[in-house]
Amino acid sequence: MSSKVELEHLYSCSRYNKRTSPDEVVKLHVKVTLEGTLSARQKCNCELDIPYGDDQQAYDVYYPDSVNDDTPVFVFIHGGYWQELSKDNSGFMAETFTEAGCIVVGLGYPIAPGPAIGEIVEAVRQAVVAIFGRFIKRRYTLLMQGCSLNALSCLLQDLHCWPFCWCSSCCYDS
Repeated sequence: MSSKVELEHLYSCSRYNKRTSPDEVVKLHVKVTLEGTLSARQKCNCELDIPYGDDQQAYDVYYPDSVNDDTPVFVFIHGGYWQELSKDNSGFMAETFTEAGCIVVGLGYPIAPGPAIGEIVEAVRQAVVAIFGRFIKRRYTLLMQGCSLNALSCLLQDLHCWPFCWCSSCCYDS
């Protein structure tokens, strides 16, 4: 069995980047996603800081030029090991996706060390319920992606409402 230190090293995706150091790759990721989100906020039609849940949490919505009942909705649950990043880093793909005719939702949620993991997952659940309610007409064109540990949050949702859900770069330990 591996030690906790060995597992932390194995599960740290930034340790596998061959172009730069682990600390530098994290800084670069934060920089690129923040700049992309700021650009999308300037170039896209968007609604920011839409509240949901109990803890003054919010999400942002980026719209394509034309919206109808068939417009797909892509919900992105940011990664950051439940300890960093925010919805302010979650609109980096919005320009590309809105140009392709998709609504993009960047989801914010409380991060550690304040809340327990169960509280974080519950906040994501509350957001999913709120977003689903807002876009209920698009029930068959809702897409959800959880990144890093939020791939787990994504999987823990009531997925019968989400015909398309995928997870990226998650850490798993069984």
